[in-house]
Amino acid sequence: MKSPYKDRRWKKVAKRIRKRDRHRCQSCGRKGYHVHHLAYEGANIWDTPDHLLETRCDHCHRGAHGKLNIFDAPRKYFDLVVGSLVLFLFGLFILSWILPEVLRLFK
Repeated sequence: MKSPYKDRRWKKVAKRIRKRDRHRCQSCGRKGYHVHHLAYEGANIWDTPDHLLETRCDHCHRGAHGKLNIFDAPRKYFDLVVGSLVLFLFGLFILSWILPEVLRLFK
């Protein structure tokens, strides 16, 4: 059986929703492609009223369906974690270089 998401009627609705939302994720503001059902109403997916449909980016759409994993964290969080790790390691390096000199002063 053909997926209802391949039906021309759904594609027409999805195109209209993406245009309405200016191709922006309604959760985070990034570029979005997926049209997400906030709730299903009607006999077919294309019968859902427009106010129950919104554009989502891939990340937010997967999150809405509970399909995220640790590798799906937004890039800004990844950069924050990596940056913090680099600073921590740099601090350890400096401490290991300075600490023996400081201890020598108190002998």
